[in-house]
Amino acid sequence: MMLSSLWVMATAGVCAGLGVSGTGTAVIGRIVESQLLPDVSGLPYDCRVRLSNGEHTYTAPVRADGGFSFGGVAKGSFLLQTQCGMYGVMPLRVDVGQTQSSADELAGAVDGAVGDVAVYRTLRGGEWSAVQGRLDHPITLEVHRTFDYYTPPPTFNPLGMLKNPMVLAGIFIVLSLFVMPKFVQWIDPEGVAEMNRIKDEKAKEAAVKARTQRQTNPSAEQLANFDVSGWLAGKK
Repeated sequence: MMLSSLWVMATAGVCAGLGVSGTGTAVIGRIVESQLLPDVSGLPYDCRVRLSNGEHTYTAPVRADGGFSFGGVAKGSFLLQTQCGMYGVMPLRVDVGQTQSSADELAGAVDGAVGDVAVYRTLRGGEWSAVQGRLDHPITLEVHRTFDYYTPPPTFNPLGMLKNPMVLAGIFIVLSLFVMPKFVQWIDPEGVAEMNRIKDEKAKEAAVKARTQRQTNPSAEQLANFDVSGWLAGKK
């Protein structure tokens, strides 16, 4: 509790030192420890806090103790976003330089927000005026989620080969070559003899049909026996 009070007093002093009369206001804050961030020193070295409203953009690095500060911020309503790699922080709305006399000059100002810096919870994609409660300044940020950008490399899955229809066809052919002969051995001998008789009859019928076709249409046989290579070579 005492450390928190000292930090607020110190940041208030920095705010007074950074604020330049007539040129802008100082906005300060700190990323504090939480369940997802046990130690603020674990933040990446390139962690940044960004304050923008389309007209002005300010960027401040996050120090080793989690603190950050913007000096000379112009009057307006800003979106505060944190860029800390794998750590996600909720965005905030920051109204700077909103006093009772200038409240009407700020587009989308929230009723009752009076003071140099007013901080509100907000949501991306929502209405700018749809805030969710006012927060204290100096700003206190907490990590609310973490991101994992690591994509594990694909591993070999033998069962995944069964999704390929060519592999399934090959397996069926191999099984037919080795399994079908075993089935034939289990068939009744009389059934095997019947199958062989039917096969022989079909072969004889095919031979008789071919002989009959040659006798009725001799030109077809001549065309089938025609020597194309010899004809191209000029042989008679």
